[in-house]
Amino acid sequence: MKIKLDENGHGDVAGALAALGHDVATAQQENLAGHPDADVAAALKRERRCLATFDLDFADTRVFPPREFSGGSWCCGSDTPPPAGRSSA
Repeated sequence: MKIKLDENGHGDVAGALAALGHDVATAQQENLAGHPDADVAAALKRERRCLATFDLDFADTRVFPPREFSGGSWCCGSDTPPPAGRSSA
């Protein structure tokens, strides 16, 4: 899977995803850190990647319609419970 890790993601997550065989690019690697969400969204479309982010602005389907992106987005807020069978620690 082609994944872009947003600027708020941890570098160890990129490494773990890559170790699982995913094609991972980070916002920092591509000099997108600090850029508007629209710039990140444009890169997602151009590269046909899904997004892993803590930025809940990407969950607004009026601004970022899922049909316009490959694979959607994973938005995880600080109050989002971990997946079943996983602990948050």
